[in-house]
Amino acid sequence: MNQGKTVYNFQFNADPAQIDGIVRSWLQINKFTWMNKYGEDMFYFNDPILYGQRGFQYFIQGQNITIYAWTISIGKKFMMLDSGALNNMAGDSYKSILTSLFNQIQMAQGQAQGQPQMQGQPQMQGQPQMQPNNVDQFAANMAYEDNKKKEKLCVIGFVLSIVGLLLSFVGVSFGILIYILDFYFASQGLQTSKRGLAIATIVMSIISILVTVLTLVLLV
Repeated sequence: MNQGKTVYNFQFNADPAQIDGIVRSWLQINKFTWMNKYGEDMFYFNDPILYGQRGFQYFIQGQNITIYAWTISIGKKFMMLDSGALNNMAGDSYKSILTSLFNQIQMAQGQAQGQPQMQGQPQMQGQPQMQPNNVDQFAANMAYEDNKKKEKLCVIGFVLSIVGLLLSFVGVSFGILIYILDFYFASQGLQTSKRGLAIATIVMSIISILVTVLTLVLLV
């Protein structure tokens, strides 16, 4: 288990304000909030159902941006994104969204004809200045990807709710964890084009729970 923070360092030739805006847009889309957590200032994200706790810090100095990212395990320990089997799922899901940020930084770098490298140690970022154009397009792309991800979770929840409802009528029920996931997946779709599907998922899950409870009562 590797405690600490995973460090990424990029040198760029693009406008620093553009890079800063890209990072800020990414943080907003991915619902990171600036706060002091566990005695340290950070951008913090917490999803207790699927993704767990995440920390993020960055510093732009001249033509260099340093980013460090970590998950937070039981016991409030900061864990690197490659820190053993127990943390692989949390770390891998975090790295998947970091990839979109790195790709956008590389695109901005490519437009300025430069190449990123990884090295160095990060510090904290001060107040940002945002520019439109590429930053706005990146935010729109990120919002679209986030929406699609929520829609996929909603569809998964819908399928689970159908299976759960059918099983409830033959005396079999999902465990409480599955029902929690079902409601969580449905909640992800409420603000998307899959809202109707999400509502149907919630309704079927409630019916499934009621049928299961009624069956248990009748058997007592």
